[in-house]
Amino acid sequence: MYAYKALDAGAKHKTRISNNTQHMYEAARLLPRILSPYTDYDSLLTAGIAMFDKMSQMGPYWKVYEHFSALEERFPGLNGHLKYFCQHPSLVKKMATFMTTVAGKARSDNIGRVKKVILKLARLTHRRAARQGSGDKDEEEDEEGAGED
Repeated sequence: MYAYKALDAGAKHKTRISNNTQHMYEAARLLPRILSPYTDYDSLLTAGIAMFDKMSQMGPYWKVYEHFSALEERFPGLNGHLKYFCQHPSLVKKMATFMTTVAGKARSDNIGRVKKVILKLARLTHRRAARQGSGDKDEEEDEEGAGED
């Protein structure tokens, strides 16, 4: 449980390694891809931990059950310690804040990468259109000139 207490979304790589939280950081970076880019981790953890043994896929909380099951499978140490987390709500809040911050960083990094690709494709498309546009003018002029003879 020490690793959960040492969670710090702003920690550098070396600190995460020495605190044994790097694997949790990496798992949190994947959460937007696994669950949803805009998951409310505070609500999900609070409801999931408090009601997990009472939820089912068919009940009124099926979406919480579905998301929490995916989170529980993929976030290190969460599975098997639900009773402990029920007794330590401040730790659950800390985990939710960590997940939200790290997932947000991952989402921002992904958007930055996509933005670079989009801008590169836009430049290529613009250049291609400019080349085709100048080539089309020449062809139009040739066609107009051919009809005048």
